[in-house]
Amino acid sequence: MRVRIKELLKEIKPLRDLRIAYADGRFDRQTRGFVRRYFQEGHTRTEGKEIGFVVEPWPLDTALPSYVVVLAMAFMHRGRRVRILWDDTPFATGPGNERYLQRRIGRVLERLPAALPVSRLSSYSPDAVSLLSGEDFASLARLNTFRKFLTETPPEVSRGFEEAARRTLNLTARRVQTLYGALKLDYVIAPGGIYRTSGVFVKVGKKMGVRVATLDSGPTVLLISTDGVASYLDDIPRAFRGLKPEDDWVIEEAREEFDRRLKGSDAFNYQRVAAAGNVVWNGVLIPLNQSFDSSALGRHRVFGSQTDWMLETVAWLLEHTTEDVAIRRHPVERLERMKSRDDYRGRLMERFGTERRIRYIGADEPVNTYDLLLGARVVIPHVSTVGIEAAALGIPVVTQSDSYYADMGFVWSAKTRAEYIDLLRKAVSGELRVSESQKADAWRCYYLSQRCNFFPSRFTPGQITSIVRELPGSILSGKDIDTLCQAYESNSPLAQVVHNMKREAVSGGSDSTGVFRGIRTKNEEESPERKNI
Repeated sequence: MRVRIKELLKEIKPLRDLRIAYADGRFDRQTRGFVRRYFQEGHTRTEGKEIGFVVEPWPLDTALPSYVVVLAMAFMHRGRRVRILWDDTPFATGPGNERYLQRRIGRVLERLPAALPVSRLSSYSPDAVSLLSGEDFASLARLNTFRKFLTETPPEVSRGFEEAARRTLNLTARRVQTLYGALKLDYVIAPGGIYRTSGVFVKVGKKMGVRVATLDSGPTVLLISTDGVASYLDDIPRAFRGLKPEDDWVIEEAREEFDRRLKGSDAFNYQRVAAAGNVVWNGVLIPLNQSFDSSALGRHRVFGSQTDWMLETVAWLLEHTTEDVAIRRHPVERLERMKSRDDYRGRLMERFGTERRIRYIGADEPVNTYDLLLGARVVIPHVSTVGIEAAALGIPVVTQSDSYYADMGFVWSAKTRAEYIDLLRKAVSGELRVSESQKADAWRCYYLSQRCNFFPSRFTPGQITSIVRELPGSILSGKDIDTLCQAYESNSPLAQVVHNMKREAVSGGSDSTGVFRGIRTKNEEESPERKNI
């Protein structure tokens, strides 16, 4: 009976909110204590131009602002001057608990020592003529709307949020212009790069010649871009160009990773069941992305949304070919917290009825995507990693997206509707053939993106609540943080930095740390979600 009463009390909202506020307050005090202990220990003298670190409310991960502060301290620990850029301006309609999150940020930032200066964005004038276009603001507002409503086809009620987002992003952008012009920062590190106002910091930086690096994360893995949006993986082509001819061992490591995914024993563990390894189907495979995931947002070149692209592609294939078509919803959407609100099955039924040549595979169906891939004659992805895997296996890949691998030479990429249709026709008719060199390049890309770019680390936003309870000097001196700082400071893709370390380990015949062989922790292996922010 006592246990039941306890459970009922947990469901009472005022009590639940009180518990959350108490836990939040304790964490904020622990963050302040971490900062205080660091400066009591004595900190390294800093020099050079300042690096800016963007702090703003992040409802998707409320501990993220504290993580950014500690990340700034890690650079300070290595002798760099840093400055916190606190975006304390309104966003959209003030979604959720934004005021509460701003108060929490203030409790930490307003007590930082002078050696860790803070610039409040609200103190910078919004009177500058905007360098960004109306379409820039409309695009960012639209992507934030997709993220908030968990769909690329949001309901009518979303229009008020989208319009408010567009207005506030415009105001924020002009303040960011003034801030960048006044501070003359070496470069800036921001979370995300799309969500909330982080996209403004990136876009204004591009216009003003300010390098803006970003970060994304999962529980025990980090993903960064040293000059762009981390989740887009746009650093991979740069890392690819840094590979040397003698780095042929990377193809074997890529194949090993692919084998783990076939067995369902890889770190991300997206598939519900292991692959049978048999060809159970033949035709054209369309692997869908989770529509609101930042890696897929804003990446269409030809179509307006994933739904439009899927429907128009299927329509063309049904009318002009005899191929069967398999549409696979991303298996991560079998998890309740990861589901989008897009009704792909319903839209297919609405347009094509019970067409026998269409096979739709839901996220929760016990079908492994790789069994479908092994029987595919053509693969048509948006930004899915399946596109790289297909090319590596010698399957022609046609894409209309602006994915990081679209222009790397091993898939066929269209920039207009006419080009896209022409490539679909050639792929289905067998005119497109994947060469041995294209297969090798696909494996190299796979190695860099899947084995080097997702960086296993304990220093992630997901671990910050425990990090701030430990000794600052020990935490901030970590080798994994050395690697991150090296990438950020040199503006070198993290995948390239990690690859160079792997190369040294391979040439030396050992890898004592295990880190650079892509080993994941137990926590990560248990989690099919690789990004939190």
